[in-house]
Amino acid sequence: STDVVTETDKKSEAMITSMIRDKYPSHRIIGEESSTEGFELTDDPTWIIDPIDGTTNFLHGFPYTCVLIAFAVKKEVVVAVNRDPIHDETFYATKGG
Repeated sequence: STDVVTETDKKSEAMITSMIRDKYPSHRIIGEESSTEGFELTDDPTWIIDPIDGTTNFLHGFPYTCVLIAFAVKKEVVVAVNRDPIHDETFYATKGG
């Protein structure tokens, strides 16, 4: 399978990363587009970002794409958010909640 990465993927990830770093400078960030050499999930607070999940759909104008962001502490995801900007919907889950 071919991994399609667009300039929009990269710019979106950079924008999300910048917003997180401004507020939480000591947190680690694993981005789908910027973590090309692999990554290691540690006990450190870590944000996991997929700036455009469904890039192929996005490229073809199909309205089935979203932004995925998760936050992990001690290697466990404690919150995850799925934002669908096309349909103006947001879904989230929290550990234990």
